[in-house]
Amino acid sequence: MVPDKFNMVDMEGIDIITSQGEEIPGLYQKLVESIAQCRYQCIYNWKFDGILIPPTYVEMTIIDDVVWINEGVSVDEEDVIRIYSLEPPAPEPNILELSVTENGTYVVPEGYDGYNPVTVDVPIPQPVLNSLSVTENGTYTPPTGVDGFNEVAVNVQSGSVPQIQFHLGRLTVNTGEIVESDEYCYSDLIPVTTGNGQWFLDLARSDTSSYYIGICLYESDGETYAGYVRQYTAYRSYQSSGIGSARYMRLATKVANISFAAVAFIPDNIYITGTGSVVKKANL
Repeated sequence: MVPDKFNMVDMEGIDIITSQGEEIPGLYQKLVESIAQCRYQCIYNWKFDGILIPPTYVEMTIIDDVVWINEGVSVDEEDVIRIYSLEPPAPEPNILELSVTENGTYVVPEGYDGYNPVTVDVPIPQPVLNSLSVTENGTYTPPTGVDGFNEVAVNVQSGSVPQIQFHLGRLTVNTGEIVESDEYCYSDLIPVTTGNGQWFLDLARSDTSSYYIGICLYESDGETYAGYVRQYTAYRSYQSSGIGSARYMRLATKVANISFAAVAFIPDNIYITGTGSVVKKANL
């Protein structure tokens, strides 16, 4: 059926075979203007491999700035005409197999388009590990040629509780005053913990059933007086309310009662212990 309205488009003798992939100046704009006027076109004065094509009714569309004639011939914005059925097939890529055993960058050699398949088999080095057995605290570094330790046995014996230094002098525990005396002695400051428990005292005496010891309590600055405790037996229960805000204490007793003392902390208890130069409790 002949359309009732169409445009005549002069192709100016273009041979679509010999012009394949060539630029035809002004062709794209001519076709765009023709499409703007009417949907149907009649193309004339064009050739196919030297043979004149009679006037032909076509339908032209514009897709992505490319004019398509009957969906088989295209003209782009650069005025290049193509018949896609005549385009030579894309060459098969020249692919090379690749097998590597080391990390690195591998460039495709000249004459090849890529690798397929690529086989990677880089061995994972196994670490050199030694076992380690230590009996002392410290920093241990693997020797040369060894990556680390795979088994560490630690057998560090607990050390004794640090000694508490005593000084000659009489400490009045209910005031915190210290005066010179060769008969009495008092200790350095000892940190205390709050909670409920017992004082356990062993001050180098064979008979701990009855003797006097005074405990002077101090605030967290170690100077401000906070209270006192007097004790005449080896064990004495205490509560946090009994020591108030105290965070330090000094021991006070007669020189004849003690030659050495030490302190260790067990949860909810304070142990003050010592016999001669051997510490019985060493749990810090």
